[in-house]
Amino acid sequence: MKNINMAFCAIGDCGSHPDDSFDPKALPDLDQITLQSVIGSNITMTGSFTGLAESPFASLCLFNVSLTLSSWTCSNVVGFSESVSPEPCPELESSSVCYSLLNSYGKSTDL
Repeated sequence: MKNINMAFCAIGDCGSHPDDSFDPKALPDLDQITLQSVIGSNITMTGSFTGLAESPFASLCLFNVSLTLSSWTCSNVVGFSESVSPEPCPELESSSVCYSLLNSYGKSTDL
């Protein structure tokens, strides 16, 4: 990736919905997402991951990610990171659940 505003973004509450036929009590369920082998330069914002307190994003895993001119923003997320530059949010350094996910599925995909 080169010369982009934001490399990664996931938001649990976007504040609106396209129609009236939705369950307002339904919560997003973002779980077991892996971003691996990503290189980027001149990135304004590396990533923004914002889950909900009542439905945090879980098992968000970053491996071998290198992005320049950037920063991270995170809240209500749990995950793990390895070989990530710049250093990600503290929330992405709290769990090694990603290793068990990679082993249980036996495969991953590079971006």
